[in-house]
Amino acid sequence: MSRTVVAFGKLTAKRAPRRGWSVDELERRRKADGEKPKIDRRLRAETTKTWGWLADRVAMGTVGYVAETLRKDNEF
Repeated sequence: MSRTVVAFGKLTAKRAPRRGWSVDELERRRKADGEKPKIDRRLRAETTKTWGWLADRVAMGTVGYVAETLRKDNEF
């Protein structure tokens, strides 16, 4: 099994490569990268994963930051 699947699970592993990102690239990009909330939003809609799981797997920092970012994106 690839490092991507082990580290991020099958759902995230499907999303990151679409953008041409490896696991290392996902971790390297800043937490406020415009594509990361898109990954989080889709994972949140398709699964019952927690905010903490999303923050960890998509390398977006804290649980509060992820929740706030997605809430702000929904306002616009």
